[in-house]
Amino acid sequence: MADAFFRLDVTEIGLSIEQNTENVPHDGRYHVVKAGVVVASYPSLKRARDRLQKLKEEAGYQPSQNAGAAEKMPAKEHVERLMDAASSYWGASHKFRGGGGKGGRGGI
Repeated sequence: MADAFFRLDVTEIGLSIEQNTENVPHDGRYHVVKAGVVVASYPSLKRARDRLQKLKEEAGYQPSQNAGAAEKMPAKEHVERLMDAASSYWGASHKFRGGGGKGGRGGI
């Protein structure tokens, strides 16, 4: 299975956090991208979000009034992540079933 990818984008000012996309290395790290250039890489999403917030504040970014409507619509990447997670879960679920005893359902 291919590595799952992640992208959080603030297109108005050219900032994003990306993981395993075509724009950043496929190393599992979260990369903060500004105007198409990787400016920082972090092992955790929290640290990458903190850096993104700092860059947004430095740029003086204020979200527009109708930004909430776009957030309610599921992004293609989000749906694909959910599908990947479900596939992984159901693909490995047979490993965690209880064994039962002799006779199957707790028999003798």
